[in-house]
Amino acid sequence: MSYSWYNIAEAYQNNKIKWRKNTGDWQTLTFPDGMYDHDGIKRFLQSKTGFIDPNDENKGRIFDLYFDFTIYRVVILMAKDYELDLTGEFASLLGYEKRF
Repeated sequence: MSYSWYNIAEAYQNNKIKWRKNTGDWQTLTFPDGMYDHDGIKRFLQSKTGFIDPNDENKGRIFDLYFDFTIYRVVILMAKDYELDLTGEFASLLGYEKRF
């Protein structure tokens, strides 16, 4: 018998992430409940945030992320003047640790 479980779900309170252009208002991106790997998170994030210049896709995406197997960490690349808020439960999926 095969089985699976959601790793992102409203019930876990880890399905929301906030992002913004530095001078703009925070926008909330809500992931549908589901089972995501790093590529799935990347695809959804990019599909909802888009390109640096919507008229020129060659300038790249606002956000990119990948798992670096040499250091076992998720690397998040952001276009200049953009931010992600990693203070919620979503960050734990990416291995983000709060350090004080």
